Amino acid sequence: MSSTEYYKDTLTQLAPVFSRAAVECVDAFFGKKSDLHLPWEVVDQLQSKFDLILTIGSSNEHHSALMYAGIQYESLAAFTDSEAIPTEAAADILGEFVNTYSGMIADHEEFTEKFGILTQALPVLYTDGQSYLPFIWGIQGYVYINRHWIYVGYTIRKNLKDQSNPA
Repeated sequence: MSSTEYYKDTLTQLAPVFSRAAVECVDAFFGKKSDLHLPWEVVDQLQSKFDLILTIGSSNEHHSALMYAGIQYESLAAFTDSEAIPTEAAADILGEFVNTYSGMIADHEEFTEKFGILTQALPVLYTDGQSYLPFIWGIQGYVYINRHWIYVGYTIRKNLKDQSNPA
């Protein structure tokens, strides 16, 4: 099995873990009841056009990953019950959200059995733009509170220096 096939298959198997943790994270972090309108899906490239995009990389000896949250200004205001959120505050909010989600994923044995514990890097916020995410295969979905949503994506790949099998 190629590395690409391994990650695609593994992310497909872990889809319930990623989506369940995302709903639990939104509920706990924003203090509101959320739900999924569509099943999460494994894709060859994550979505990347939102008003605000926050990424946090993580890695260990074998894997490099990127966790990603995208949201529109209007939805962030609705999630936080705020009218206008300055960029610095948005970076803090999304950074803490992604950090919390990352921890919730790492709490699932199904995840750590496949990928181990990954150490996080500093978050990066993109505003009013589009980023290109060159990782191969990711899992993505939207978590809704009423008509507002937050997008969550996760992509992982084998470290180029790591030659162990299968991934």
